[in-house]
Amino acid sequence: MDIFSAVERKNLRELRRILKKDPAAARDSDCWGRTALMLACVEGEPGFVELLLPWSDANASDRDGETALMLASFGHAACVELLLPASDPMARDADGWTALMWAASSGSERCIALLLPNSDATMATESGLTALDIARTYDQQASAQQIRRHMLDEEAPRVAGAVTQSEKPDPRSSPGEGQTCPPVSNNQPRRTRRRLAPRAASPSAIRDSTPGTGTMFTCPSMTSFWQVSPQCMAIDV
Repeated sequence: MDIFSAVERKNLRELRRILKKDPAAARDSDCWGRTALMLACVEGEPGFVELLLPWSDANASDRDGETALMLASFGHAACVELLLPASDPMARDADGWTALMWAASSGSERCIALLLPNSDATMATESGLTALDIARTYDQQASAQQIRRHMLDEEAPRVAGAVTQSEKPDPRSSPGEGQTCPPVSNNQPRRTRRRLAPRAASPSAIRDSTPGTGTMFTCPSMTSFWQVSPQCMAIDV
């Protein structure tokens, strides 16, 4: 009896004998590219998985790209729990399916609960379906709600962080923490304003006066009340 027959016939005693004699047999594959560990996951036999795992490559895949974890995720939670520490839950098969997607299609809430913390629920297949889409497609409504709740829980901290960031004051428009506005001093210089003398005035009408005392100036070509031409002469007021 070979190692595959021992797993298919669920002969744990024979499997122990084979592994004791030839541990490398655990890495052999059948015509489908499946190892004894994968067959044990298809059968949902945690005792066989536990015995084979130390001698097997948990991330090996068959000719369809399916790993032992994917095969176990189709409803065999005890096997998933054993495989997770040694497996890559983000691996994809030939169609882009992950272990979480396999679990979603089976409706195994226990498998989904084990896989969600170690998976990206937003990943999509080659056809653009996420695990949530797959659960709905296979009419696994409880699983769909389970995945949806997880996605909302994952999104909540990011949304809260974005809102908090948007509520922060703009440092350019208001003092930051520990900062104060400069005091307004009565001794600050007055902003000067330029005035235009009446149109009838002439350059000779300019009075020589000390800046800041209200001295006027004239403009021989005043264009408007607040517009000064190049010929205008300005004095501080």
